[in-house]
Amino acid sequence: MKEKGKKLVCTVLAAVFLLGNPVKHSFAEEAVQTQETYGKEWGEAEGEEIISGEDLAGETSEDAAGVAEASKGAVGVTEVSEGAIGAAEVSGTAVRVSALSAKIITADEKTTGKKLKLNLSYHILGCVKVDSKLNVRKKPGTEEEIVGYLKNNTFCDVLEVYENGWAKIKSGKVSGYISTDYLLMGEKAEAAALKKAKKYAIVKTSNLNIRALPTVDAGTYGKFGKHAEADLKLETVTKADVRKLLKRNKSLRRQINRKERKKMLKASNLKDWVCISYRGKRAFLSKDYVKISYVVKTGNTEAGEKSSLRAKIVKYAKKFLGNRYVYGGSSLKHGTDCSGFVMRIYQHFGYHLSRSSSAQSRNGKAISRSRLQPGDLLFYKKHGRISHVTMYIGNGKVIHASNEKNGIMISRIGYRKACKYVKIIKT
Repeated sequence: MKEKGKKLVCTVLAAVFLLGNPVKHSFAEEAVQTQETYGKEWGEAEGEEIISGEDLAGETSEDAAGVAEASKGAVGVTEVSEGAIGAAEVSGTAVRVSALSAKIITADEKTTGKKLKLNLSYHILGCVKVDSKLNVRKKPGTEEEIVGYLKNNTFCDVLEVYENGWAKIKSGKVSGYISTDYLLMGEKAEAAALKKAKKYAIVKTSNLNIRALPTVDAGTYGKFGKHAEADLKLETVTKADVRKLLKRNKSLRRQINRKERKKMLKASNLKDWVCISYRGKRAFLSKDYVKISYVVKTGNTEAGEKSSLRAKIVKYAKKFLGNRYVYGGSSLKHGTDCSGFVMRIYQHFGYHLSRSSSAQSRNGKAISRSRLQPGDLLFYKKHGRISHVTMYIGNGKVIHASNEKNGIMISRIGYRKACKYVKIIKT
């Protein structure tokens, strides 16, 4: 028995030692892609409207009581933050220990580095999949203070994963907790990174000329400052590429004479330039003043005080879930319509909104859907005029006083197509 006890103690000590020694994976190979791949546009995934199974036939149009925009968030992948993590390798799984209880990370969730060639350094790579934005909280919990947000296809370093559905992450300058419901990890996240990472030309000097053609004799479109990130189209510029550009643009042909053009098209000169996209046009930067790096999107920070206010507004609005819908009403407890609901919620925090949804759509500042934050309002038309309003609560959901059947409820953001998005809080 004593011998068995010694073995058990040794095993525990070994596990503790392993947990205290971080495991980090680095990948330094450069991805090999064709010029055609570089030429593809990589737009931010805004997310299409999601049509849910909710029956909207009974939704009441409100017209009572007056009968009322990451850092581009993109950094070089070599700058993705590293975090500490302890993992004990046991039969293809990693045991992650925390005060919130442990979770077993399966083999396909671990970092394997298989064919990942993006110079990316992390422990467990994470990729966010969400309709709009995913809040990063100071502590695990939907009512906790918001310290930042991650957009769709944003990447992070996953530091801890808990059984209660939360993960501790670091992404760019943002550190905190996110829901694992919207998080891909390990191999799935690596596959996403290989598709979404993009090459950029990072400017190394101040006032770098953006040339219309790969020659100092050509005109300029403007200048880039130091550390600017230019969307790379061609890392290697060829004679055929430039001729094609000249053929379809007469104004470019007029910029340089035949002698200068002949000199420009020499391979020895073209090798000194990279082709970028600048305001919808092809442009050129001198290779001497840029470095080529892969870039993935990372998190954005928000002012803690204002983010906390948004969280409080959402928390307060949720207190009335299930309460009655009353056409023309504005009582959160005894019955309200859609505009009465958001009016009373904001009134509780010192904001005075108009009474009808149509007028409320003019109370704040119009924004795009991609810039929605918790507390912002969404407006909907019926028969050509605004007749309904909802409030965004984060994680792709809205809260609203819907109709007499459903009362105050939560719906997915795409349950119906909004015609306008408005922010009341000036952040």
